[in-house]
Order: sequence, then structure tokens, then C-alpha cells
Amino acid sequence: YLASATNVGSTFVGEYFKLMIDIDLDNLSWTPIGNAAANTFQGNFDGNGHTIFQLNILASWSTTSYNGLFGNLLNASISKLNIRGGTINVGTSALSYVGALAGYANNSNIDSCGSDVHIIVNTSALNASFNTSVGGIVGHLIGNNGDLTNSYNKGKITYYFDVNYASTTANTFHNYVGGLVGYVQHSDVINCANLNDIVATNDILSHRKTSHLYLGGIVGYGTA
Repeated sequence: YLASATNVGSTFVGEYFKLMIDIDLDNLSWTPIGNAAANTFQGNFDGNGHTIFQLNILASWSTTSYNGLFGNLLNASISKLNIRGGTINVGTSALSYVGALAGYANNSNIDSCGSDVHIIVNTSALNASFNTSVGGIVGHLIGNNGDLTNSYNKGKITYYFDVNYASTTANTFHNYVGGLVGYVQHSDVINCANLNDIVATNDILSHRKTSHLYLGGIVGYGTA
């Protein structure tokens, strides 16, 4: 219900949700809650210490994408929620945000959450510059009024970036990969830990192409 309603425009601004039991998604192919720039979850979700098992996303994108349990958060609050098991496997050739809990979080607070989900991202550049943000909890965390606190990631991250096409056009790509958050802007990460490996490959085989890989055990890249 939450995903289908949010993805057709319901924001749930100011509303509260509380998870009362563990949920096993049983290898269902998950559609993120808030799957586009115009579709944001703006409510409050209390996991109540419960766990969502087997979060699986298999997707291939040529347009901007938001990938995670929640795809796109705005002025939201997510707390006391654990995600265990499953794989997020994303292939992309465009701007993408990938995180087990949230792909993109704008002025949103995430507290006391944990993930043990394998994240795999295969990025293939075509003929336009773009950025990719990948994190064990959140792909891109932005805003003075939103922080990540008291949370952990136990899931492995595998990231592969490939540019291999014939073109004389100059393109620049930025890849932000972090154990907890790929890219942090004006937000804080406090009392958090990453407990698994990150494997990243930055493969450039084309003329006049530049790819920057920002990689960190906690945060890939941050700006104050």
C-alpha cells in the first residue's frame, strides 16, 4: 500500500506509521516507496525494532532512478527499522541513487536502523555525463535538517563503472560509494558503523572520458 500510494503522488506528509510485526518479502521484486523525483515519502515510519527480511530489487535504468526500500525521502523520519537479507542489483546508465534503506534522503532523519543487504551496482556510461551515489544505508543524504544516527550496515557493496564506447565528446562522471552513505551534503553521520567490504572498479577505455570514484568505509564524499 505505502509504495503504490506514494508512487502515484501521495506524500503522507505529517502522517505516522508503526510496524507491528516482522515482514518477510519472500524474494518479491520490490518497488521502492517513492520511485521518482516527483514521488516522495514525507511521513514518519517507526520500525518499532522489527525486521524486513529479503529485500530484493532487480532493475535496469536509462533515466534517473531512486533505489532502496524507500526510493525518495523528503522531510521524513525513519527509525528503529532493520533490513536483513536480499540483494539490490541495479544496472544504470543515468543519474542513480542506491541505498538499502533509502536511495535519496532530503532533510530526512534516519535513526537506529540497520541493513544486511548485498548491494550490486553496474554502471555503464553512454553519451552523457552523470553521477551515481551508492551507500549501504542511504545513497545520497542532503539537508541541514536531516541526519543519519545510531545505525549500521553489514551488507557488502559491489560497484562497477564502465566507459567503453567510441566518441570524441568530453564527458565527466562522478561515482560516490560509501559503506553507510555515498554522498553527504550538509548532514551529519553520528555513531554509525560499516561492518562489511566495498569492492569497486572504475574502468575507463574511451577517449576524452574522465571518471572520479570517491570511496569511503563510512561516507564516499561529503560537503559541509
